[in-house]
Amino acid sequence: TPTEKTGISTLIFDSRNDADLEILAGQLQAMELMAKEEHWLIEPDQLECLVKIGSGSFGTVVSGEYLGAEVAIKVPLGESSCQRVQSLGNEIRVLRRLRHPNIVAFFGVCIIHNEMEVLLVEELIRGRSIGEICKVTPGKPPAAFRHQLLLGICKALLYLHSQHPPIVHGDLKPDNVLVKAAGSVFLPE
Repeated sequence: TPTEKTGISTLIFDSRNDADLEILAGQLQAMELMAKEEHWLIEPDQLECLVKIGSGSFGTVVSGEYLGAEVAIKVPLGESSCQRVQSLGNEIRVLRRLRHPNIVAFFGVCIIHNEMEVLLVEELIRGRSIGEICKVTPGKPPAAFRHQLLLGICKALLYLHSQHPPIVHGDLKPDNVLVKAAGSVFLPE
């Protein structure tokens, strides 16, 4: 039933400051079972990490390959395994159900049990952020280009806000909106 699913989801993705390694091991096992059932578990041997492409307060993003597809692999930052896994919990809970052409595609997670780590695997967007585009474009980008960017952002936000319950991005800013070379807009997590 939906209530049971919500309870299981809360158990798996719940962010606990007092979590210990035993609780974390249980969460990882439950997450793996859910990921298998929902088809978003990525086995470590299916994933190849290649080059670091970014980092910030959230952690590090590495380019890689998943079954021949270029992907972005998010490695969370945190002092302990518990903190690193918890930092991705809500993100995974939300991303695993989203499908929209203007939102970065979620491929799944790779769980490394012996290190108690979870890696988030998403579509790799080759392009630049709106922030970068505005810095390097003399004057303003053309009105038609700005219109297309805003339309893409609005479509993604409308999709997020129409979910039940509604999803709020929470960190929408020029550096978090990616633009493919062809002009498509993508909202990462």
